[in-house]
Amino acid sequence: MSVRFDKVLIGVERYICFCNFLCLCPETGLDGFSYPARLPGTFFMAPQNVPDISFTRRSDLFGINHPLQSELPSACEIRPGLAIISPLYRTKSGSIGMGMIYNEYGRTGAKVSAVGFGGMRFDESKSDAQNAELLLYAHSKGINYFDTAPDYCKDHSEDIFGIALKQMADVRDQIYVSTKGMPTSIDTADKARKAVEKSLKRLKVDKIDFYHVWCIRRMDQYESAMKKGGQYEGLLKCKEEGLIDNIVISTHLQGDQICKIIEKKEFEGVLLGVNILNFLYRWQGVQAAFNAGLGVVAMNPLAGGVVPQHEKELTFLASGNETPTEAAIRFCVSCPQITIALVGFTTKEHIDTACRVADNCRPFTASDIDRAKEHLSRNMDSLCTGCGYCMNNLCPKDIPIANYMQSYNAKLLQHKNDKEMTEQMIFQHEWGYLADRQADAADCTQCGECEQVCTQHLDITDRLAEIAEWESALKGD
Repeated sequence: MSVRFDKVLIGVERYICFCNFLCLCPETGLDGFSYPARLPGTFFMAPQNVPDISFTRRSDLFGINHPLQSELPSACEIRPGLAIISPLYRTKSGSIGMGMIYNEYGRTGAKVSAVGFGGMRFDESKSDAQNAELLLYAHSKGINYFDTAPDYCKDHSEDIFGIALKQMADVRDQIYVSTKGMPTSIDTADKARKAVEKSLKRLKVDKIDFYHVWCIRRMDQYESAMKKGGQYEGLLKCKEEGLIDNIVISTHLQGDQICKIIEKKEFEGVLLGVNILNFLYRWQGVQAAFNAGLGVVAMNPLAGGVVPQHEKELTFLASGNETPTEAAIRFCVSCPQITIALVGFTTKEHIDTACRVADNCRPFTASDIDRAKEHLSRNMDSLCTGCGYCMNNLCPKDIPIANYMQSYNAKLLQHKNDKEMTEQMIFQHEWGYLADRQADAADCTQCGECEQVCTQHLDITDRLAEIAEWESALKGD
């Protein structure tokens, strides 16, 4: 007896061929292939005459370290027949398939899409139900890793995810759900348990695949999470009870500090801010996590929207006919050290762009890297990514801090002088980031609250003082 499937694109030796196969596994007594769980994709027939081929090792069929090796019995006989395996399944180094790349997430056994859905950039003018449609669309394109957090999008993101995940309940075993909790507010094991239960309820799932100790900016925040009776202890209990599969960390620490945390082997993965603009200054943490066998998720692969907003100034990033935005996504997707490029999506077109890059991904060459290095500077590591943490009613004067910092990016990217920045403020005040401001930069009291939460460790008060001078010149003071 044999099992009939629909489609395969399979790498044999040094070539790739479409084929129809009948797969028999006599050693195990199994008829047909073990279909890999959590494998998204659509299937279709692709008839082709193929000679009889026999394989005695899984690596003969898929190449060294291909993730599907674990799904195969140790010996298989392949004959012309009907086929298997999604055409969407391949790895950065593998020869199988077309479409989305999938990677092993550290040692967890999870096979995750190289492009992840970041739930921080929803269009807040749309309803939760409308935004939820993006997750369904992303899954149809091969994305199976979905990341959110409380407070994202004015605390709507987890609810949006819940609407979508309820509709995807029948394919729950094909997707991975990620959310987070901050130790600054979740400072006890009991609070950690309650936070997990709240997220489970909002997400409409019975388990969270990846739960992040979130937004670690300073070592004392990490130490608070790890203290006896603290957040981590509560998360371990949740993991024992099956409410969480994997405990991971989201951090904005410097590389040497990340290394110290990784050495303690408390987490199964790390989420950190790295992209084509700042990788020269962020790579130590990435490499350390990769070397330790952890999953590595890159947040802000587009520098929080800086790349698409400044494509004219960043043309040096691209090669051939690609855009700087496509190049930035390709950089993270193609890096062997990075498991997932977590992209924030607002439209279906954004999803199409990211998936198109993954579908046709080619590695950055040495010349690509050298070209980028020639133009990159320390300025690129001090850009505002627009995360918005400084906007959560922190400022006593209601200064739109993130808007001002986004405006300041122009100085760093375009090397504008004071006169040019003063002229730019005219546009920003009338039509741009600052049109609806309730306070000016000069109203800053230098309390420093915004700098305490800034994920990029920016010198916000100094920048506001500089901007205040441009606004003063604009007024003729």
